[in-house]
Amino acid sequence: MGRITRRVLTVIIVFVSLLFMAGCGAEEFRDVLKQLVEYHKWKDQEILFVRGSSDNKEINEIYIMDVYGNNQRKLTQNSVEDKDPAWSADRTMIVYATDNDPFDLAVMTPEGSFTGYLTSGVNEDFQPSWSPVAAQVAYTHYQNPNNQVYVKDANLSAPHTNLSDGQNDAFPDWSPDGSQIVFMSQRSGGDWDIYVMDASDGSIVRVLTDNSSDDRNPSWSPDGTQILYHSNEDGDYEIYVINADGTGNKKNLTNNTVFSDQSPDWSPDGEKILFQSDRDGNWEIYMMNPDGSEQIRLTDNEADDLSPCW
Repeated sequence: MGRITRRVLTVIIVFVSLLFMAGCGAEEFRDVLKQLVEYHKWKDQEILFVRGSSDNKEINEIYIMDVYGNNQRKLTQNSVEDKDPAWSADRTMIVYATDNDPFDLAVMTPEGSFTGYLTSGVNEDFQPSWSPVAAQVAYTHYQNPNNQVYVKDANLSAPHTNLSDGQNDAFPDWSPDGSQIVFMSQRSGGDWDIYVMDASDGSIVRVLTDNSSDDRNPSWSPDGTQILYHSNEDGDYEIYVINADGTGNKKNLTNNTVFSDQSPDWSPDGEKILFQSDRDGNWEIYMMNPDGSEQIRLTDNEADDLSPCW
């Protein structure tokens, strides 16, 4: 069941008392208790994000905090830019991009201990996503003139596979079963759209958006049914959700007319969504429900807080 916070334990005790007062049977009680514990599981998961320097906009560092925005601490201690953090499936490692001129992918522990590089070369590697079912990382590789989606095993010496075949693709994110990858692409024209490819060979499975706006930074829901992304379809960037199978209508979750909301990411159980917004004068990290309700700010800092990852 994992570590349970004191606040969650108190809620469970009170809820148990109410159940017995209501005359629930043992089987009913076990089902409800299991649902309660599962619902609160995300509250013990920490959030990664990137914080800019108030003195030097080129120096970004990777931070970690709890789901209430507390206990913020810096994981990287570099004089270069670090960005795009992503958890491994078991949450024991963090892959990120670091500016070695060019950007390479590196790995560290949740305590900030550097463990090694995943890539090293003359071209840019960034926007990594760790497979949920295998020791593989998908990432964006820039090789003039295009971005490409690459996949490789999570070690420096492993060969890579180019899934883009010369197209301008970026920002990959795995499906929960590891069989597909959602990504953004300019293959249909000058704007970015959201596509899904087969993770084994890069063949296109479906096109999720095809319009004249920029649709960026997709994130696959933990249950595999939905995909988040941000789009400037209504004039400014908003967070949208669409069915992963391409059916149904997309929904604007943030729905404001002035500010920019970007870089959405799901909680591990799909009960919450993180995103960055400039609605308070600079970039901060926010959290909301999957229907767009209860939007709350988690960070409050003079520097920009970006790229949340749960």
